[in-house]
Amino acid sequence: MGVKPANFEQATSIVVIGMYRDGIFIADQVLVKCPSKYQGGN
Repeated sequence: MGVKPANFEQATSIVVIGMYRDGIFIADQVLVKCPSKYQGGN
């Protein structure tokens, strides 16, 4: 089991990469997009 990505709670979208087998999704990677990274710092 890995570490929860930084800013997980503030993410506007999440991409999960893995496989679905026997009714269970097993994630290999979890990628988050946080809106603060894309906002201007003015």
